[in-house]
Amino acid sequence: MNYMPPDSGSAFDLDSVSAAEARAALDKILQSAEFVASPQLCAFLSYIVEAHLAGNEHLLKGQIIGTTVLGRPEGYDSQRDPIVRVEANRLRRTLAAYYDRGGAEDPVRVVVERGSYVPRFERIVPEPPPLPDAAAMPQPPPVQPVSVGFRPGAIAIGVILASIAIALLGAGFFLKSAPGDVPAGGPRLDVVAARPGASAVPRASTPYLPSVEVMPFVATGTAAERADELESGLMVALARFPELRVLTNGGPPADFRIEGDIAFSDRKSTVSMRLSSLQTAEVLWSASIDMPVAELMTRAGVDRLLAIATTAIAPQFGAIAQYVARGAGGPPGEMSGYDCLIEAQLHGHRLDDTSWRRVDDCLRDMIERYPTFATAWASRALLLMERYRLNPDTAAALAARKEAEELARHALQLEPTNVRAMTAVATVAFSKGDLEAARDIGLRAISANPYDPLSRSQYVLALIASDYPDQALAQAAAARQLDPAHVSFYDSLELLARVGRPEGPEPASGSVMADVSLLPYGAVARVLAYDAAGQSADRNAAVKALYDLMPLFADDMPTALSRQFPPSPYTKRVEEALRGAGVGT
Repeated sequence: MNYMPPDSGSAFDLDSVSAAEARAALDKILQSAEFVASPQLCAFLSYIVEAHLAGNEHLLKGQIIGTTVLGRPEGYDSQRDPIVRVEANRLRRTLAAYYDRGGAEDPVRVVVERGSYVPRFERIVPEPPPLPDAAAMPQPPPVQPVSVGFRPGAIAIGVILASIAIALLGAGFFLKSAPGDVPAGGPRLDVVAARPGASAVPRASTPYLPSVEVMPFVATGTAAERADELESGLMVALARFPELRVLTNGGPPADFRIEGDIAFSDRKSTVSMRLSSLQTAEVLWSASIDMPVAELMTRAGVDRLLAIATTAIAPQFGAIAQYVARGAGGPPGEMSGYDCLIEAQLHGHRLDDTSWRRVDDCLRDMIERYPTFATAWASRALLLMERYRLNPDTAAALAARKEAEELARHALQLEPTNVRAMTAVATVAFSKGDLEAARDIGLRAISANPYDPLSRSQYVLALIASDYPDQALAQAAAARQLDPAHVSFYDSLELLARVGRPEGPEPASGSVMADVSLLPYGAVARVLAYDAAGQSADRNAAVKALYDLMPLFADDMPTALSRQFPPSPYTKRVEEALRGAGVGT
C-alpha cells in the first residue's frame, strides 16, 4: 500500500480524510490488542485526536496534556517530570506496532510525529491489481508470524486486562461512593489539621524526590535499535513510580544515573546495566544478563531486561530506597520526605508507637506543605490501614480505617492515574469487604504500573478472598515473570490461594520459607508453609513471629484474621488451617 500525504498546508485535510473517518480509525485503534490493555495510552490518543478535530490545537501542549490526561497537578514541573514525552514516545511505538500487525490494512492511519502532539491522518491508497502475467514474476517470501512480544507468564494478565480495561477508562468510576461516604467534594482537610507552629503555605507542588536519568545504552550495529528501546522503555517504566522523578538526558542534574551497554559474542549477547549515585559515584546496583541474540532481537527479550532493571531499582525494596534509607553519603536535597513515604508504604506494620508517630507527623507536614501531592495522601492512608490491621482496640481501628478512606479517595481525586492512590483505595475497599471494587481498582493499578509489587500483591489478595483461586494463581505466576525481584511475595500469595482447595496446599518453595515478605499476609503464609511441610520447630517459630507482629492473633484469632481478610468462606478456611497449625490455641 502507498500513503497519500495530507495537504502540506494542513495537518488535517477534510477533502482527504473526513472527521467521521478519523474517528472510525481512532475507534478501531482503541479496540486493538495493542491498546486495550493500556487505558492511559487510550486516553492520551483520544484526547489529542478529539482536541485536534475540534480545532483546539492550543490545548495540545505538554503541560496541558500532563494535567488533563495524565493526572499531574496544576503547575507541575514538566522539566523534572517528563511523563508526557515518555508517554508520547510509548504512544508512537504502540501505534507503529499496531500498524505492523492488525492495523496494516486500515484505510486511514493516525500519525503523531516526533516533536509534536498534534496528530495527522494519512489515507492509504490500495495497490493496483496485478497484471495478468504477475504469476510469472518473482514472488515475495512467505510472511512469517509476528510475535506480539508477550512473555508466557504475562498472557494471563493480558486476558484479564483485555476483558475489563475498556470499562475502566472513566476516572469517575473509581471515585464512586456509597451513601454516607465522603462528600463529592472530597474529604475535609481537618483530617490533617495543622499542628502549632506548622506552616500552612505550600512552597511547591511536590517535595524533593529522588531523580533518575537514563543514559543511552552503548551498542553498535543491529543492537543499536534494542539499545534505544531499552533507554526509552526504562524511562517509561520508572516514570510509573510516583515516588521517583525521571529526568531527560541533558536536563537538570539528577541524583542517580542508569547506564549500560550491549555486547555480542558468537550467538550470545550480554547486556550490562548499572545504577550509580551521581554525588558519590557509588554503584548501587548492577547486572550482567546473557541471552541468545535471537531473544534480544524480540520484544519479549527487551521486556525481560526492563523487568529485571525496573523491579531491582524502583520499588520500595529497590536499590534507590535502600540507598536513601542508609542516610550516609546520600544524594543532595531533602530526602526525609521520601523516607517517610517508603516507611509508610512498606514498614507501617513494624513501627513502634514512637516511630509510627514520627512517620505520621512527617506525612501530615508533607500534606500541609504540598496539598496537591497525591502520593503523600495515599501513603498516609496506607499507614493508617496498618494501624487498622494491628490495633487491638476495635473502635480505634475503625476510626483509623475511616480516616484512611477519606485520605485515599482524596488522593485519587487529586491524581486519578497515581498507582499509590489506587492501591490505597483498593486496600480500604478490600478491608470493608467490597471485593468487586477492590478487584476493579486493583486491576486498574497493575495496568498503570505492572512492576509495582504492592499494588500487584493487593490485587492478588482481592482475587484470593473472592474465591477466584485459578485467577489468583495465574496472576502470581505471571507476576514472577514481570517482577523477578520479589518472588517471595508471589510464593506467599500462591500458597494462600491454595488454602482449603480439594487438592490441599502444596509445600511452599524455599524462597517462601527463607525469604518470606515481611508484610502481614506473608507472616500468615509462613506459618502455613512450615505446617504443610511438616517442619514443626520452624512452624512454632513462625507462629511466635506472627504473635510478635500481630499480638491479637494470640488473644482473638478471628478478630485478628478479619483485619487481614474480609469475612468470607475463604477466610473461614484460613482460620481452620491456622488453628490446625496451632495459632490461637
